[in-house]
Amino acid sequence: MVLRRLSNLTEGERSFVMAHVATAVLGAMLAFSAVLRMRQDAFFAQPVTPYDIWIVLSGALGGALGLYLNRHRMGQVGPAGMLQALGAIVMSNVTGAVICGTLALPLYGTMFGPFTLFVILVSSPVLCLVWLANQAGAHMLLARYHTERDSIFVVSGVKIA
Repeated sequence: MVLRRLSNLTEGERSFVMAHVATAVLGAMLAFSAVLRMRQDAFFAQPVTPYDIWIVLSGALGGALGLYLNRHRMGQVGPAGMLQALGAIVMSNVTGAVICGTLALPLYGTMFGPFTLFVILVSSPVLCLVWLANQAGAHMLLARYHTERDSIFVVSGVKIA
């Protein structure tokens, strides 16, 4: 049933969904990295607790919701659109980190979520490169979505709105 609904989506709508899914996976991966850093010993030496799973899920939710709340600024074309996208990348990640931190640990997590994201990205160059690739990919996917949406308002080469 879900696959049937996904097959009925336009190319731009599929790009929109894919950008959010990819950002949710990245958020879960970054949250998993935070869980790994919380423990002194090896992660797989102890069983995974329900709280660890909740942190990873809140990372996925935070990543997807952060992008969703800033979706209008991401994917804009042109030089001004690129500057707007850079600001949107920062805002979507801060928003996602605040949401993830609040879900994982109310009050303290709201403050430490963005700080933890910053520390993870600075201390792990590989994760930082994956993060950059994800943000560039989300920007390109949302550009396809916005181009499709803007084409609705074009009649015979003249933009209406």
